[in-house]
Amino acid sequence: MANETITKINNSHKVKKKIIVLKSLPLVTLDSTSYILKRTPLLIIFFTTTCEHCQYEMAQIKKSIHAFNQINVLMVSSEPIKDIRKFSIEFGLNDLPTVTFTKIRPEDVYDTFGSVSIPHVFIYSKDHELIKDFKGETKIEAILKYLP
Repeated sequence: MANETITKINNSHKVKKKIIVLKSLPLVTLDSTSYILKRTPLLIIFFTTTCEHCQYEMAQIKKSIHAFNQINVLMVSSEPIKDIRKFSIEFGLNDLPTVTFTKIRPEDVYDTFGSVSIPHVFIYSKDHELIKDFKGETKIEAILKYLP
């Protein structure tokens, strides 16, 4: 029992280190190619297509898309690519140059970020150092406040 607790604590510390400075992220784009992190500020949003809170955030981002011109917005889901694609089209974010919809395996979410809520927002600097994360629905004003 004590060994299990120590293992969980050690794993938690490893995840926190990965989150603080993001070195890689095992994502697949909607055309089934591996996503390569760019040296730009990142806004990562974990979502599901049926989540009302996620839909609210998408609508808010669409309204304020001009504020994200210098930010690489990564929309991340573990749902099937066809569902993610449909969602991106519904919200009119599929053709925006700074927004990329991606798929991640659930085990890769846990290995990289630990347990995440949906929606969950991570904001990173251009050096991929964590600036802020938000669990749950987040107003656009709060996100914009922390953008680099």
